[in-house]
Amino acid sequence: MSRLLLAAAAALLLLAGCSTALFYRQLDWLVPLYVEQYLPLDDSLRKVLDVHVADLLAWHCGSELVPYAGWLRVVNADVQVGRLDRDRLQSHTQQLEAHWRELARQASPRLADLLARSQDEQIRALLDNLREKEDSFRKDFVDAPIDKVERRLAERTEKRLRRWVGRLTDEQRQTIAAWSRELAKEQAQSLAMRQRWREAATRVLAHRRDAQGFPQMVQQLLLYPEAAWTETQRQQFDARRARAQQLVLTLAGSLTDRQRRHLAETTGTWAGDFERLACGPGQPARQVRVPAAGSG
Repeated sequence: MSRLLLAAAAALLLLAGCSTALFYRQLDWLVPLYVEQYLPLDDSLRKVLDVHVADLLAWHCGSELVPYAGWLRVVNADVQVGRLDRDRLQSHTQQLEAHWRELARQASPRLADLLARSQDEQIRALLDNLREKEDSFRKDFVDAPIDKVERRLAERTEKRLRRWVGRLTDEQRQTIAAWSRELAKEQAQSLAMRQRWREAATRVLAHRRDAQGFPQMVQQLLLYPEAAWTETQRQQFDARRARAQQLVLTLAGSLTDRQRRHLAETTGTWAGDFERLACGPGQPARQVRVPAAGSG
């Protein structure tokens, strides 16, 4: 469920491989297409979603894009001068997480409204689709031979890194391979965390007729997914994130001059695109009327 209106966030942070401006301007119809992979939409629900997405994007381009650009420029500057240490990386990570949480706060009442308007069969389809995604994850990353899982994780990580710094060195690929070997051992834990979150979402959805309490429950589910995990799972997640941060630091310290130039060009392009796409710093979210529940 957190993937629905928050799909926009993932899209914004993973735009590489296509024109940032083109992709962002198409989010008003790309997000509904993504949502429909999980939640079947009839005409009435699609109209409501279209209004909510337009509203969310109006807030986002007015409030978030300029800070995104500034964040990218600062991170690049830290890498260029060798200033990216553990404390700086932690600070950058916290800033990015703060943007994600603000997006979740903005999206949650709109998502709650969409779900409250959904029929029982649409909610059942949503939960079935979440289970299917888990089954697909299990097939690809849990039940598959461990060497194949390691290769998938390494190839995915290399692809993402190449978007930022270009061709990798053998040493960097070996570093990623070693990290992927450790991560491959933990995919069953990742699946269990997904399952616990879906179970928590199922309990929340059972209260979607509660007009007062449901929006707050949805917000908590989006803002604090870790609340659905066990204490052991939260500790495992923290350890995994610490290793991922160490990977970033190791790779940042190994960049060649050519890779640093590539990073500077890429971050500069993205930052410039974000600034040009911005509707105006600090613009508040638009208040848009949506059809009354039950109307066509």
